[in-house]
Amino acid sequence: MREFLKRNRQLIVYLLCSLVTTLGEMLLGWVILKLLPERIVVANTVSLILGGFMHYHLTTRYAFRMKHTAVGAAAYVATFSLGLVVQDVAVYLLYHKLLDALGEGLQYLLSKLISMLLNLAVTYFLRDWINRRIQEHAQKKAQKK
Repeated sequence: MREFLKRNRQLIVYLLCSLVTTLGEMLLGWVILKLLPERIVVANTVSLILGGFMHYHLTTRYAFRMKHTAVGAAAYVATFSLGLVVQDVAVYLLYHKLLDALGEGLQYLLSKLISMLLNLAVTYFLRDWINRRIQEHAQKKAQKK
């Protein structure tokens, strides 16, 4: 078990950081949805953007163990933007088309959870790949000095 945790440390920490920000996003999204009924995309987008700031800080520092740099921030913003589109499309389709027979609370919860899982999968693997390229570039640059 210890070996498994060590091998998958980055993914586990990423998921924990994502869980913390997700809970905050869901609570904020629920409040916005109560204030603006039937505005699921607005509630999702606002909560995602605010959660994104926290997620960037937590995952950069604790999961990927990288310094906050302009290149890293740009990579995060690019993957965040892609994830936002993926999640907004998914949450809209789930909420309004696929889960509309459920009660509002369950409809919101399931559409948010499923769309977040999709977003997490896409963004984690893309960010991991990009961050490895950034670190490789920084190492090559440091070796040339």
